[in-house]
Amino acid sequence: MATSSIFDCLPCNFFRPPDWRMRRATARATSGELADPRVDDRWVETAQRLVMSLDAPTQNSLPEAVRAAYDLSRASELPRQLLEAQLLTPRTHAEVASVCSLPEDVVEAFHELFFDVRPKLRYRDWIQHWAIGGAIPLASGREGEQRAWLWKSLAYNAGHHILDRVVAVMLNRPLPDRLRTSFRTSPVLEERRLRLKTKLFVAARTAEIESHARASLTRFGPVPTTIDELYTMLDSAPANKRLASPVPEDDSVSWEKLGLSATGDDTGSRDQQAQNKPKRSTRRPKSQATAAVKTSATRLGIYSLEALEADAQALQTETLKFNKDRQTARLSASVWDCLAG
Repeated sequence: MATSSIFDCLPCNFFRPPDWRMRRATARATSGELADPRVDDRWVETAQRLVMSLDAPTQNSLPEAVRAAYDLSRASELPRQLLEAQLLTPRTHAEVASVCSLPEDVVEAFHELFFDVRPKLRYRDWIQHWAIGGAIPLASGREGEQRAWLWKSLAYNAGHHILDRVVAVMLNRPLPDRLRTSFRTSPVLEERRLRLKTKLFVAARTAEIESHARASLTRFGPVPTTIDELYTMLDSAPANKRLASPVPEDDSVSWEKLGLSATGDDTGSRDQQAQNKPKRSTRRPKSQATAAVKTSATRLGIYSLEALEADAQALQTETLKFNKDRQTARLSASVWDCLAG
């Protein structure tokens, strides 16, 4: 922890990190520097007590919320990643605590001591550099870092509704109530389709491919609805586009901009997908494009190729069953109408 001077801790300093209070407290505890009212607020004092308690646990009493926040910052990465992503949304601390199943005072302590980002949510450069962190890591074995980057990027740029949906799918949890209540025709089929589309969206953003092939997947372009469409998108990405962060520059992010409708139905996004569909400079047979991607990126980001294909097969089976049952019901209704007439 290198932050120690007053200038390093000023709010106007771009290089003040989210955990500046813990860094300041560590520097004060090491050098014996006195408190400065310009930067040392009550949370810096709390952080210094926390730092001192780590050396002498029995001599310093701390609030349970502070100790819980410290344990959360050192615990397994999944709860911490979810909390940090939620803190990048417009939700209040109480709402974040409810979503993360944590006490509100623990959320507040974690934010003030380890992830102080909310006062700077309007400064996109600072959030991208310090909170989200550069470009998404694409190397194998870094699924945890990819998940953290994706969650925080979606939270800040797309909002908590999309974040809740992606988190529910990636962690295999129930979908948000507002989505499940929108499934009217066939809830099981519609939920399977929605989960597969979300997984394909995640795979398209985290696929281990060359940077030039990722260019057409930036700016929340069209979302693939089948694995073949995903292969085609990855293979047909033009090489003359500069790689950019897959987030829009404005705040007006909607489900339609992601190629997804707010209700989970994909019928409202077809026009948007057609408009944003990348143009291919050279045409090759679909089988060749698919084979090229399969050999160059057998693992599509966080998800494996086998898992995506299994989900696609299950969706296809469920779709065939639903269509067959619907045709049978229509035929029965027609027979009864004829008999009644």
